[in-house]
Amino acid sequence: MQIEGTPLQRISERNKKKENQYYDLVMSHQLDRLIKKLIEEFNLRNVGTCPKAKLNNGLKNHDIEFAHLFWRYGYVMEDASEKALVRWLEGVYKKLKKSGGHL
Repeated sequence: MQIEGTPLQRISERNKKKENQYYDLVMSHQLDRLIKKLIEEFNLRNVGTCPKAKLNNGLKNHDIEFAHLFWRYGYVMEDASEKALVRWLEGVYKKLKKSGGHL
C-alpha cells in the first residue's frame, strides 16, 4: 500500500482539516462545541465549569450555546452572569495561548 504525498504534505492536509473544523464551528456560532473542542484538543486543564448565561428577566439559566444569541440579538443578560461568562471565556483563551494553541 502506497501513501500519497510526502510526510510534510500529509501533515499539511491534517492541519487544513483541523482549521476547517474550527472555522465551521466559529461560523456556525456553536460556541459550546468550539470551546469543548479547544479544551480537548489542547488538553487544557483546570478551566472550571462554564457559568450559565442568565437573562436580565431572571427566569432561567441558559447554557453557553445560547450566549452568542443573546449577544448577537441584543438580549440583556444579568450583569453578574455576563461578567462571569466573559471571565471564564477569557480564562480559557489565556490557557489556550499559554499552551501554544492558536486559531
